[in-house]
Amino acid sequence: MASFDEVVPPGKAGKVIAAVRTEGLAGVVNKVVAVTTDDPGRQNVTLMLRANIVTSVEFLPTRALFVPAGPAAAGTGKLVIRKNETEKGQLEISGISANVPWLKVSARKVESPESPPSSGAVPAQPSDWVIEAKIEGEAPARQVSAEIRFKTGLPREPEISFPVTVRTISPITFSAPMVYLPYPGEPPQPERGTVYVRVEPPLDPNSLTVEAAPTAFQAVANLVGPTRVRIDVTWTPAGESTPREGTVVAKLGTALASVPVKVNPKAAPIEVSPAPAPVPAPSPAQATPKEGR
Repeated sequence: MASFDEVVPPGKAGKVIAAVRTEGLAGVVNKVVAVTTDDPGRQNVTLMLRANIVTSVEFLPTRALFVPAGPAAAGTGKLVIRKNETEKGQLEISGISANVPWLKVSARKVESPESPPSSGAVPAQPSDWVIEAKIEGEAPARQVSAEIRFKTGLPREPEISFPVTVRTISPITFSAPMVYLPYPGEPPQPERGTVYVRVEPPLDPNSLTVEAAPTAFQAVANLVGPTRVRIDVTWTPAGESTPREGTVVAKLGTALASVPVKVNPKAAPIEVSPAPAPVPAPSPAQATPKEGR
């Protein structure tokens, strides 16, 4: 936000005062203040504001937390909180809470070196704190945002909040939104296509089953990696009325996912208009000399 002198006499100076809200920000921050005047020589003035925001604590790896949800997810997320070396006092986290009832949060002080609490995090050191968020009850059916707030016991930032993102992860996911099979030719011949399925740990991909409909389509699953299954889809024609669109369904326990299948139609012939016949160039005019008198 900014305030300014609305009237500046000719040849005089005016003041523009800008303030930056630092909550949730850290490090170098750039802001722009646009000033509009009635000076015909300089009607628009752009002011650059650059600030280095020094916080009380550091969030490792980032000042945000991601919590995966769903049958194949642990439903927990962790990060490390470390006191900034420029801050005074002792970091003591208390009063930690979330703004949604289905997210349970806790904090504990690290007493001895620990391995990273999550992917992308750094090893925790003594005097660090580990914050954990865990989904309790029914997980949200989509991606939602929440907020965690806690007290630090530090003078610069006595209370801090940071965002949490909760996203439901499907246990089984197809690698493409649709499976296209090649044009079968004339007369139609069987055609085959391939799509892959990812199975989220700790689910067992060997338990994945697949089926296709209608009966003109068949699907066969083959394990090709610890979490990856290849699905071979075959279309077999049985006459001109054979359906050319279908669905492949993958099932694993109570989870299922589907993908549509389509046999590519015959491409329409490209019509090329005949080129116009060339117009013969006119013969050069013949000049007939005339006898002078």
